[in-house]
Amino acid sequence: MKNLVRLLFRVDSPLQITSACVTIATALIAGALNNPYIFFASIIIFLVVYSIVITRRLLSVAPIAGLLGRESDLVEEDNSATVDMNPADKSYTLTFVKTLRNISQEPVSRVLFWVFANRFPDDPEAGIRFYSANPLTWSDVKLQAWDETGANPGALDIELVNDLNARKDFYIHFREKVTGVPRPIQPRESRRVRYSYIVPMSHWGPYLDRPVLHRTGSLQVTVTAPDDLPIVVGGTEITPLREPRSLRETMVQHRRGNRIEWVWQRAEPPVGSTFRIQWSDPAPPQLAPP
Repeated sequence: MKNLVRLLFRVDSPLQITSACVTIATALIAGALNNPYIFFASIIIFLVVYSIVITRRLLSVAPIAGLLGRESDLVEEDNSATVDMNPADKSYTLTFVKTLRNISQEPVSRVLFWVFANRFPDDPEAGIRFYSANPLTWSDVKLQAWDETGANPGALDIELVNDLNARKDFYIHFREKVTGVPRPIQPRESRRVRYSYIVPMSHWGPYLDRPVLHRTGSLQVTVTAPDDLPIVVGGTEITPLREPRSLRETMVQHRRGNRIEWVWQRAEPPVGSTFRIQWSDPAPPQLAPP
């Protein structure tokens, strides 16, 4: 019965599964008794319980999305991203640092992440044509991941699970890359994870979207470029109602050696918002004719 519920209703929490099982059983009994009132009442009860569970997840701590729509019991305590422009080899290096906390009662041994290139966010057909002719390959990405927690940081194992022209889905396994020793995130434990990859400028748009899927303590984006590269960096906030507005925070600019960096940060960003940090395009794409 539980497997049938998961398949039909795509639910996984015990409360949702129990509610769905009760609904199905009640509906079968009502059908047998030829009583439509009990049938409709059971459907209403299930919808109410289901809505309560979903609302609680959205308003509190929504888990990170897992493979095939399943959810793990991890939340992000903080989230930072850095985009390093490398005009000499016409590439971007993107680095993400996240503090993950296990809110379940079981150890978590892996988490699903992804690389998603979208050179033409306002023209999907152009993107399909471009990536069909110029796919982003796994060898281009050169993905690496590290556990930076405590006194024993180390490289983590990576498993590619979905290889598309513009998107790569991959597991980061919490085990040491060299020795294979497992280091799962224990219940109520927090773990600091860093992963980075390289993408050609020709394949990556001059922006980085940071959606806020759940309550987050701090969201930060840093863009760095050589001081002789004349670019302008700015940003836009897209509200949960899909209304674009200017960022209310000032983009802070620093010089570090021969590079300039722009830093934007928001404390407790609203859930459902998306923050797009964008810059002048150092490598405009050449589109093939339709």
